[in-house]
Amino acid sequence: MRKPNRKIHVSLTQADRMLLDSYCSLATCLGSYLGVAYEIVVHSFGEGEKFTLEIVNGTLSGRTADDKIPETAFTAIEQLQIRQKHGDPIISSNFGVRPDGKKYKSASIGIVGSEGKLIGMICFNYWLDVPFAEVIKSFALPTYLDAAALPLQMSDSGRYDTAIKQEILKVKDAVMNDPEIPAKFKRKEIVRRLNDAGVFKVKNAIQICADTLDITIATIYMHIRNLDSN
Repeated sequence: MRKPNRKIHVSLTQADRMLLDSYCSLATCLGSYLGVAYEIVVHSFGEGEKFTLEIVNGTLSGRTADDKIPETAFTAIEQLQIRQKHGDPIISSNFGVRPDGKKYKSASIGIVGSEGKLIGMICFNYWLDVPFAEVIKSFALPTYLDAAALPLQMSDSGRYDTAIKQEILKVKDAVMNDPEIPAKFKRKEIVRRLNDAGVFKVKNAIQICADTLDITIATIYMHIRNLDSN
């Protein structure tokens, strides 16, 4: 077994650490968006720093943030270093098979920090053994979203406002009658569903929603901001 390549380690600035933190947030977001078949990992090459900063869907491989650096990681790092040295895109991809027989496709992207240093990498591992039915669930339209429920092509503004109000009431009824949603979260859930459906992109929809739900516009904006920050 070859010895680990200690040349991967570099000193990090505070700006480098902030950049790596932003990639951790990106990994969490992408993990939620891409679904259960994707394992996303953020690594730091910082001297004395933790190697794995973030791991999303780690149950796919059984890895944790406290594991030692695997041999496959050193291979990917060396490829990234070579590509950076030659001015090529700092990316590496390959297929692999684990000892337990699980197959995956992996892609690693180098993270460049201050002074052009390679300070880490973000890795995407797509597990090929995950049933496609599970993968497609991540892109299935939620049952409460009905693209045909809100007729947008209307010339009569009165009918237009009525259609929006009907959509709001339909979502409200669904949420209020769902016993699994705690009472204190029902308004927030109504706003979330309307926001997901794109209702608030329609002119005057927020005002109509406020009037229909008997809440303030400020409350609706607060819930939307909270959704954006999650």
